[in-house]
Amino acid sequence: MQDTTLRTDFWGSLIGYGNLKIKTASAASQIVFDHVPNPESVQALISEQRRRLLAEKLAEQREGLRMQLVKDLRLSLLSQVPDQTLPPGLKPPIVLSWWQKWLATLAKALHFVFFPFEFLFLRPLSWVMRIFAQRRLSRATRTGTSAPASWPPGGLRQTRRCGASTG
Repeated sequence: MQDTTLRTDFWGSLIGYGNLKIKTASAASQIVFDHVPNPESVQALISEQRRRLLAEKLAEQREGLRMQLVKDLRLSLLSQVPDQTLPPGLKPPIVLSWWQKWLATLAKALHFVFFPFEFLFLRPLSWVMRIFAQRRLSRATRTGTSAPASWPPGGLRQTRRCGASTG
C-alpha cells in the first residue's frame, strides 16, 4: 500500500459517505471502495494498521540483526525485553511502597501543622531582630561609638545609592 485518497462530494459530506482509493505498488495499482460510510475513520484505521505493520517489520528486522550479531560474536543474551524509551524530558514514574506513601502523607500532615508556627512566630521574630539591629547600628553611628563586632549576627546588608558613599 502506497497511499490512500478520500473523495467526497457535496451529498456524501452531508450524509457521511465517500469514495476511498488505495494505491498499491502491485500490477493492479489501485483499489477503489465506493460509497464507504464514515470514510475518514476508515482511512484513519487503514493508516494506523499500515503504521503498525511497518513497525512490526522494523522490529522483526532489528531482532533478526541482533540475533545474527549475537550468533556471529558469540555473545550471551543480556535481555530479551526490548528497551522502552521515554520521550525526551519525561522521567519514569516513581513507584512508592505502602509505607513510603504513608510516610509521605505523615510528612505533609506535619508540615501543615507546623507551618503556621513558622509563619506566625519565627518569621516575625527575625523581622524584630533585624529592626533592633538596625536601630542599634543607627544609634551607634549617631553617638560616634561603634557597634559590637558580633552584632548583628551575620551582619547587615547596606544598600548604596548612586553617587553616595558610605563611611
